Amino acid sequence: MSLTDSLLSGDDCKNCRLCCWFTKYDLWETPVIDDSLREIISERYPETKFVSRDKGSYVFVMTETPQTDPLFADHPEPTRFDCPMLSTDGCRLGNDKPFECQIWPYRIMSQEGKLLISLSLLCKPICENSFTSVISLLKSGLADKIIAYSKIHPCIIKEYTDGYPILMYIK
Repeated sequence: MSLTDSLLSGDDCKNCRLCCWFTKYDLWETPVIDDSLREIISERYPETKFVSRDKGSYVFVMTETPQTDPLFADHPEPTRFDCPMLSTDGCRLGNDKPFECQIWPYRIMSQEGKLLISLSLLCKPICENSFTSVISLLKSGLADKIIAYSKIHPCIIKEYTDGYPILMYIK
């Protein structure tokens, strides 16, 4: 289950998986995993490796894979980094995805000391929704969940990067 299920279907995610792999330029987007989820993943998939970020937070060691997507044939970076939980059927974690994966393509970011919620435009199915529905989901409780989680796990807050539409500033 994802917190964005009302806008994204499981098939949308399973068929795309763009948010599950990275180039060296966007590895900063790697989802942060809290200690309790790291324990669950380690128990289920003992071969999974993590890198410690801050106290009680981790990121996956990604799997280096040659780039084969024709969409990126001319990309200057021939290597991509896949999430170790990515399979041909989608995410192996099912309902136990990291919080950042559950809210994708929404992002919580910081810009000049102010918190905000933004949107990644890489998620084509979300971009096919109306802007009103994207904002409505935030206002229907998703923003509150994002804010509450970020207070407990501030390590999920990324620095704002140009190109992410700002949907909401957080007071």
